[in-house]
Amino acid sequence: MPNSAMIIDPALAGGGIGLTPTQNQPTTTNCCDDKLDELIRYLSISVPAKLEELTLRIDAVAAHWQEASRIGKEVHNALISSLSANPSRFLIGGVEYDNFAKLNERLQEVVFDTLDRVEETKQFILDEVSKATVFDNIEIVE
Repeated sequence: MPNSAMIIDPALAGGGIGLTPTQNQPTTTNCCDDKLDELIRYLSISVPAKLEELTLRIDAVAAHWQEASRIGKEVHNALISSLSANPSRFLIGGVEYDNFAKLNERLQEVVFDTLDRVEETKQFILDEVSKATVFDNIEIVE
């Protein structure tokens, strides 16, 4: 190809090689332009829709977190108030509950009863081991 110099097309210089013949004919064809236009249309519709979907999901998670936080604070306040000696009722998430004082008393009874049984069993084992241990020849060495 004598005398056919290639030059860089200024319109395509930033996006790739973009070499064109000296006649300055563009290297892209209508097919590529159509595909590029189709991609641009798709992105101009798809990206905002995806962003909107993500925004809605984030808002839903934030609303759920706020509700959980509010209910957690109600439960915290109810548990604090249940420690008082005065029997009362309270609301958690719109549901009415009795005071936890009776439940707490029963739980403490069970815990202390269990601890007593553990101590009794421990003492029984120590006594049985002491009875079974025979010391025959004990020497005190100085």
